[in-house]
Amino acid sequence: MSQPPPDLPASPGRWFTWSELSQSGAAARLGLDNSIPEAEAWNLAALCAHLLDPLRALVGPIRITSGYRSPRVNEAIGGSKTSDHMRGWAVDLKAHRLSAMGVAQEVKAAGLLFDQLIVYHPSRGGHVHLGGGPRMRGQILYAPEGGGYRRLRL
Repeated sequence: MSQPPPDLPASPGRWFTWSELSQSGAAARLGLDNSIPEAEAWNLAALCAHLLDPLRALVGPIRITSGYRSPRVNEAIGGSKTSDHMRGWAVDLKAHRLSAMGVAQEVKAAGLLFDQLIVYHPSRGGHVHLGGGPRMRGQILYAPEGGGYRRLRL
């Protein structure tokens, strides 16, 4: 989705575009459609307003490594069957000037509300999964080198 439907804003956030929130290397490689449906686009706009734009203001440039995923794209990459990426409630990201742990510490210190924050070990991508769905559990996890997840205290 490079252009939003007419009733959506021209961009989902101050520093983010629809294109970067829907780009997918896997979709391009496999010829899969990863267009963002309207309901999920509104969720992404809310995610930008409440989490991504405030985080960008704190830490500087952010690169979205995975945003919206259509169910077919999510399945193709082995994503969770209940992934909030498919609802427009989650992104994976890297900050240009901070490690994944540094981003997590900034999110926590700023008091930003989130559903799930996962810090991935560098061998598993070294990124942060940040979800802001309706549950807002404030769950913080670490994805260590050997696989799996464990609770993380910041």
